[in-house]
Amino acid sequence: MPVREQVDYAAFERLDIRIGTVLDVQPFPKARNPSWKVRIDLGELGSRWSSAQITAYPPEQLIGTQLCCVVNFAPRNIAGFQSEVLILGVTGADGMIILLSPRSPAPDGNPLH
Repeated sequence: MPVREQVDYAAFERLDIRIGTVLDVQPFPKARNPSWKVRIDLGELGSRWSSAQITAYPPEQLIGTQLCCVVNFAPRNIAGFQSEVLILGVTGADGMIILLSPRSPAPDGNPLH
């Protein structure tokens, strides 16, 4: 994948990336691609929902997991569902998404630096 165009640090600073804990995972049969509806505890920000193509992870493995997500994108309507945050991950060698998460527990809602 080619490197994207260079941006200044201010572009990164506008992103609000926080740590959250997965509270609930529900099936999302209306999604075009296999996805879960995921509810995330973001501490003082409350809980928010995300539509995420992370079905390689079973719900019982996701619940209680801390992950990184962008919380200041506008909500996105995905097949009639309001996705409020973007869960961050990278593509693994097998093409599946690997979630980004802290190496040690962190308070929900804490920002990424």
